[in-house]
Amino acid sequence: MCRDLLLDGDRIITLDAPHKADLKDYINMRYQRLPALVKWQRIRSMCITEHGVTLWQMSERYLNSLNARAIGMLESPVHLFDWIIKESEKN
Repeated sequence: MCRDLLLDGDRIITLDAPHKADLKDYINMRYQRLPALVKWQRIRSMCITEHGVTLWQMSERYLNSLNARAIGMLESPVHLFDWIIKESEKN
């Protein structure tokens, strides 16, 4: 499912250490059910693909691909961000 979010041969880039740490911190906050809105606002403009797609754009692609997106649903499931980290480490 997540791989379908990459368009026109785009791929997840290798994230540098500070960006990867921020994303992992956000993931941990979500797993622990801590308030993460401020962290999300800080990292959502992070460029994560070769074609310049941001974390926010990828998250919106995922949410829009769902058959039934709940009204007001702002956050993608954590497994999307886990997938981004794993794809980043492949490169």
